[in-house]
Amino acid sequence: MIARSNAMAALVAGELNRPVRPPDLVAIAERYTEERDPAGVARFLSKVLFGRVDEDAVRIISLAGHLSPVAPALVALLTGPSAQLH
Repeated sequence: MIARSNAMAALVAGELNRPVRPPDLVAIAERYTEERDPAGVARFLSKVLFGRVDEDAVRIISLAGHLSPVAPALVALLTGPSAQLH
């Protein structure tokens, strides 16, 4: 479980690419949805990952009020209990 968490954190941080290049999560969301606000991006990503909206991730991003915490929220989605069941 720890190895999976570390791998997901490295994936989101772009550390699995050479040179290191984090994915543009907002651009990915904008390409496939009309969502532009941080909460909308979180909804999109959780739907893609789990087939449902993870309200905890949406709340974390909405409280911050900007897009910079999208990557940490994605790490939380990928390493949380729901991800371990998929």
